[in-house]
Amino acid sequence: MKKVWKISVGLLSALLLGCYGAGCYYFKSHYYYGTTIEGRLYGCMTEPETEEELQRRQDGYTLTVRGRNHLTDVLKGEESGLVFEPGKELLEILGRQNYYLWPLSFFERHSYDLSHSVQINEEMFSEAAGRMSIFLPENIQKPQNAYLSSYSPLDKGYFIVPEVEGNQIHKEKALTAIREALIGRASELELTAPQYYDRPLLRAEDEMLIQKAEQRNAYTKLTFTYNMHGVELIVDGDQIHEWLKEKNGRVFVDKEKVLTYVQELADTYDTYGKEREFVTVRGVQKRLRSGAYGWKMDVEEEYQAMLAMLEKGKSCSREPQWKKKGYVEGALDIGDTYVEIDLSAQHLYLVKDKKVILESKFVSGNAARGWSTPSGVFGLTYKTRNAVLRGENYETPVNYWMPFNHNIGMHDATWRGSFGGDIYKTNGSHGCINLPFGNAAKIYNFVETNMPVVCYY
Repeated sequence: MKKVWKISVGLLSALLLGCYGAGCYYFKSHYYYGTTIEGRLYGCMTEPETEEELQRRQDGYTLTVRGRNHLTDVLKGEESGLVFEPGKELLEILGRQNYYLWPLSFFERHSYDLSHSVQINEEMFSEAAGRMSIFLPENIQKPQNAYLSSYSPLDKGYFIVPEVEGNQIHKEKALTAIREALIGRASELELTAPQYYDRPLLRAEDEMLIQKAEQRNAYTKLTFTYNMHGVELIVDGDQIHEWLKEKNGRVFVDKEKVLTYVQELADTYDTYGKEREFVTVRGVQKRLRSGAYGWKMDVEEEYQAMLAMLEKGKSCSREPQWKKKGYVEGALDIGDTYVEIDLSAQHLYLVKDKKVILESKFVSGNAARGWSTPSGVFGLTYKTRNAVLRGENYETPVNYWMPFNHNIGMHDATWRGSFGGDIYKTNGSHGCINLPFGNAAKIYNFVETNMPVVCYY
């Protein structure tokens, strides 16, 4: 038994020594089991086999580069100047293996990269880079700062237009990243991060921009509804935005522009002092100057009121402050009820709702002495009973006094025996409309302050 045991131990030792020797011989020319190179398993392969496999992989290598705005380039390794010569490093890796200790290699990690085997041919790399879409001028969009929009009639205000990041790439930074990706044989490279691009200097969240928008919109959101003697006028952001100015980051109202606007309102809606088209009872078209009658805005008062409303910052309805008012609203402020005085025919018509309710002859100002009654459109100043009319060298009591043009008015003239015709030419009044007593009383009972009195020849 001892002899058998000795023989068995001897055979086993010989077998183990044979296996160990075979392993030493094998791993002298092969990489350890589990060896990874460039992230791939090449264990138990020879250096020529490994180089051949690596070169085969290198021949099909491409790098996909993605930039902003969906620009994508695919670089082929060879065409991009990538030079891969791993032979020297592969031999060094094999030389660093201690093949005498190969049994221990099963319990260790063996991982290598071949960064020293990769080089970039700069001339070829530059040519390839010059063809990349991310660098072509026609594909480049410069960054744009956020900014405050112009006034929007649709939104009745302003809004912040966001910044545009663009894709103005930092070429040298990008080329450095591409080189590193090629050397590292990466399959993809994302060049979308901010560090690779020019950036907008002003963004939508900028506090100053937000403040400007808020300040402007505080004004343009306002609505002032005016009653311009019967015509509705809306003053809102469409108009108000034209009054806004900005200085040192503060938005404020240009008072001169507000005053100009109020004056324009007066010029548009005032009827006081303007000529009028008028159709007489007989259907004759007349163009008459305006006397002391019509609508006249108090520009200064309304200007101050507009500034106060803007300062208060609340929408409201308003009737302007009028210095003078017409008898009725609207541009045709004579209306349908008035006194019509035909100075040529020496005939008066009292019109109510477009219908003549009274006619009367009269005597007007003495033409021969230069006291002719002026033509024009006037408003009845007031009316009173039992007045005394005074002038140079006369004092005349009347029962019904109805002035409409300073000291010229309608009144009864009981001292006259006749009216109408050509009496006024040589025996007329000092400018007043002399009426028969009965008609003067009827007119007096009908008319009221500011009722139109239309005089024409």
